[in-house]
Amino acid sequence: MEGIDVEFTDISLTVNVWDPLVTKTLRPEKKIVLNKVSGSFRRNQVGAIIGCSGSGKSTLMNILSGYMSSGYQGVVTLNGVQRDLSSFRNVSSYIMQEDSLQLYLTVQESMEIAMKLKHSISKLDVQKRISVDNLLHNLLLHDKRHSLVYNLSGGERRRLTIALELVRSPKVMFFDEPTTGLDIVSANNVIKIMRKLADSGKTIICTIHQASASHLENFDTVYVLTPSGQCMYNGKSSQIIDYFSQHGFQCPPYHNPADYVIELSLGEYGIPINTMIELAGEQNKNNGHIINQNVDCVPVIYSREYSSNYFPELCILMHRTLLTTFRDHFLVKVRLFVHFLLGSMFGIVYIGLGKSAMHVRDNAVLLFFCVMFMTYIAAFTMSIK
Repeated sequence: MEGIDVEFTDISLTVNVWDPLVTKTLRPEKKIVLNKVSGSFRRNQVGAIIGCSGSGKSTLMNILSGYMSSGYQGVVTLNGVQRDLSSFRNVSSYIMQEDSLQLYLTVQESMEIAMKLKHSISKLDVQKRISVDNLLHNLLLHDKRHSLVYNLSGGERRRLTIALELVRSPKVMFFDEPTTGLDIVSANNVIKIMRKLADSGKTIICTIHQASASHLENFDTVYVLTPSGQCMYNGKSSQIIDYFSQHGFQCPPYHNPADYVIELSLGEYGIPINTMIELAGEQNKNNGHIINQNVDCVPVIYSREYSSNYFPELCILMHRTLLTTFRDHFLVKVRLFVHFLLGSMFGIVYIGLGKSAMHVRDNAVLLFFCVMFMTYIAAFTMSIK
């Protein structure tokens, strides 16, 4: 399957905001999150969406990934053809800022379970095990394959999250602030991995809040958003300093270009933002980022590589649940203690009442308490986890 280019035109989003401490009226106020932004992200490239907090970075990526499927205006196309959202999810993956991992599985088990779920099989053959080992080697996790996820560092967990998504062999990958919360070494490793993934033919799109100069060099394109939700730069990362210098906005020496661009978007240098927004609009037209919304094309359907089978997948998930439950010793001890404590209390209070017909109501109350206990103990267990 060939690579996928993601294009978008005139994406706009307005939400209702009501803050009782600020808004004097009872009606919610309209807030523009995105204001007619257009652009594209190409295959074999790493595209970064940069902007200050509240500029709409994550919102734009949610729209492009299909995580937000309604409530916005605009067009999103794939390779110049209308996007079919349900099939697009078969060839794309979304790696969120917060890692959602099974803490009491080892790295090897996590990868094998993901591979089993992909193929809907209960046992992996030699070729699939080799694929798992290759992914762990490429993501620098082979030495940690027998370690519990609970014992991994933040950078190792982030790399494991990427490895789990790569099991599905996606063509487009979305990263929501992949370097947030990581030290400089771990952040550099994640950026290098994204670079390698793009070189292998994938389309990589990420949002990033604070990018270092070295990170900026690994990005092919940069898309800068202003606090008003508009684009002020859309082009190559290597040309960002020259672009603003040509228009009279000279980056100070020894200053991080990414920080300087964000400061420009905030108007800290007294430069009117509208001027840069207009220049970015002309830049999009000249570079061919604006697509024709009137083209009526049949959407391309991306089918799932392997068919799903309900029963094997259910068995795999049940096995995973048993592993994580019995390895969580604190959870097991708490559940045993709660059962023993409440069982003792019920036994002492209702001892000897079952033999007399005078205590039918008491027996009914005991039955009610037992049913409630069995019902709410599951919710209690989930809150403990």
